[in-house]
Amino acid sequence: MNKHFSFSELSARIRALIRRGNKADPVILTIANLSLDPATRSATRGGKTITLTTREYALLEYLMRHPKKVITKTELLEHVWDYNYSGLSNIVET
Repeated sequence: MNKHFSFSELSARIRALIRRGNKADPVILTIANLSLDPATRSATRGGKTITLTTREYALLEYLMRHPKKVITKTELLEHVWDYNYSGLSNIVET
């Protein structure tokens, strides 16, 4: 690494890579009539396209990749927002 970096940043990046693992992601995520295409970053429900912001898309994708799992506020902050996020912790509720 040429640039200056903090050990905590390096550690967070390594943890993120480990979490991803080597599993193949499904081509299109589907739950009931809601579909999410990671390749095109598009969402549809009942055949109608849903317009999402980047953060909304990331949140929906994370939730759809973890169906039937209770996800904590901390998990959302770590995975949808990232380790660089230094704003208010109530962003999840908002």
